[in-house]
Amino acid sequence: MKNLTPRKHPKVEKKQSRIGELYQATNIPKVGEFSQNDSNACDDLYDLAWDPKLANKNNVSQIVHTFVLHNRREEGMILLHELDYIMKDFFPALDKIEPLDGSHWSTEQKK
Repeated sequence: MKNLTPRKHPKVEKKQSRIGELYQATNIPKVGEFSQNDSNACDDLYDLAWDPKLANKNNVSQIVHTFVLHNRREEGMILLHELDYIMKDFFPALDKIEPLDGSHWSTEQKK
């Protein structure tokens, strides 16, 4: 019959519990408190790539998903946003964008 006592691993350190003062949140705002300055701090951390309200206003909200191939959709949405949702120069500019999936690569480039 095998010994049922657990084996001791001398090289394995015992992990510390993450309970105590060092692991507690200390700066929690009270319910209902809101600082306008805190919310605007994040605005500089990203660029707006798509504005659904403006796209709907110009009736172009489904253009990218309907007429642009899957390997250019992300860039197509960004391009349409950069063109202020005006379709005049959209498709000529889209033709100049390389697909994201490498489907335009030559056989040599794929190796």
